Amino acid sequence: MPPFYHSKRLPQICVYVYFLFFVIQLFWTLPVFAQSQKLVIPTYFATERVFDNGSTGIDYTDGQISGSLLNFGVKNIDVVDTGYPEMDSERSRGLGWWTKLPSASEADFGKHLRSITLTKSEFFSNIRAIVNDGPTKRPLIVYVNGCCAPFSPGMVHAAKIERSIQAPVLLYSWAAIPPTMQFYRENENRQKQGIERFVLFLEDLEKEIPPEQTILVAHSMGNRFLYEALRLRYYEKHRKDPSSPRYLGAAFAAADVNADEFASEEKAIASTCQHIWITANNTDPALAASSLQRGLYFRLGAPFMVINKLISTANVDVFGIAEEYPKSHELPIPVLSQIILGIEDGYHSKQFMMLQNKPHYFHVRKK
Repeated sequence: MPPFYHSKRLPQICVYVYFLFFVIQLFWTLPVFAQSQKLVIPTYFATERVFDNGSTGIDYTDGQISGSLLNFGVKNIDVVDTGYPEMDSERSRGLGWWTKLPSASEADFGKHLRSITLTKSEFFSNIRAIVNDGPTKRPLIVYVNGCCAPFSPGMVHAAKIERSIQAPVLLYSWAAIPPTMQFYRENENRQKQGIERFVLFLEDLEKEIPPEQTILVAHSMGNRFLYEALRLRYYEKHRKDPSSPRYLGAAFAAADVNADEFASEEKAIASTCQHIWITANNTDPALAASSLQRGLYFRLGAPFMVINKLISTANVDVFGIAEEYPKSHELPIPVLSQIILGIEDGYHSKQFMMLQNKPHYFHVRKK
């Protein structure tokens, strides 16, 4: 019998052949696979930052514009399209997403929306058109960046939220400056200086998009904008007229807000929204540092025993995320996406279990 057919060598040869076939298949499909993973998301923004004249593209410095003015625009953000829910053509209608292949030419790029600055009128006109072009139950999401994020990371967060929820997201980029510990107090000052400008922005937005179709999301110190804006909205509108329009929802993620102060105003804030969501993580190191800076007052995103005050309002839900985000100050986009999509019918895969331990308190755990 020829050596090739020897019974002891046959299994070994089969393994070699299978491995060779696998390598060929891998190299054959890898270029296609790699090309299909880049998704470009045109991300709209309003910012109080100063335009960076030295940039080759559209970028903004850490400088803060004086007065109540804002800069507006849209910028294409590349997102690696893995780990997200399956794309739904109906839900993503009108968002202008496109796949960026390595083989694409300049002419191909010209077919899509370019990164451009916009006037205030153009900005709101575009946002209105995008919202009206989508399904009626698809919300508009306003994302406020945290401390101490420059312009670019905030844009990336906004684009990832949009891809995850498959809904239009616009970034409100306040002039936060890094690094955290060195300029923490300066960031607090900038946040206080910018609150009136943010409130005016929301008032302008409300003229175009009804609050019932708008969800507010913030990270870290950006939550102070939400807290102050909703508190003011209550005292200026809802206390005088309880029938005033309510925002569809507000998500306070890793919130660097005084927990006791929030609890004392919670019912007022909750009356301005149909849903209030709070993520809680007592292992968050950034919020521990903030608590130390602020005289050991607990933060909303790491509330410890203040949690019992926070879960006493009917439309306020708290989500414990420490198990999935241990010692992390990360924006929990997958958790927020599941929470927000939970108010709709379908369009989302349940990546996490929301285990209810107490009324309005849910322990988040991966399935």
